[in-house]
Amino acid sequence: MRIRRLIAAAVVVAATLGSVAPTLAAGSPVAGTFTLADHGQGGWAGGPLYADGTAGGGGGVSFSTPDGQFVQVIHATSWSFDSADHSTIQLCFSTKGLQNAPSGPFCFDHLPVTGGPIVVSEGPGDITTIRVSFH
Repeated sequence: MRIRRLIAAAVVVAATLGSVAPTLAAGSPVAGTFTLADHGQGGWAGGPLYADGTAGGGGGVSFSTPDGQFVQVIHATSWSFDSADHSTIQLCFSTKGLQNAPSGPFCFDHLPVTGGPIVVSEGPGDITTIRVSFH
């Protein structure tokens, strides 16, 4: 079990570093940041939100099974305002499944850009806390 966690942590670090480098090279200024913590089987992600609507960073989250066997590497891809007054955003990710886990894109909608974190619940035991901050 400990070896599996160490391997998962190494994958997360490598994935996060790999996803940040290309966006930094693009030169878009950082407009804000995000953090995500999964309280179900566990996981985290975080990174910058760039002024051009792209997002960087990512992390690793365990999905899909009661025993936490499937770990997915998630990469932040984009963000956009989803309210006319710019008080909320949509934040999108792509996933890469490890160990034959499903993969694909997903987004969180109506995330507040000010105040504290928001708790997102997709069902029993599937709870995620997300915080968005703009400069």
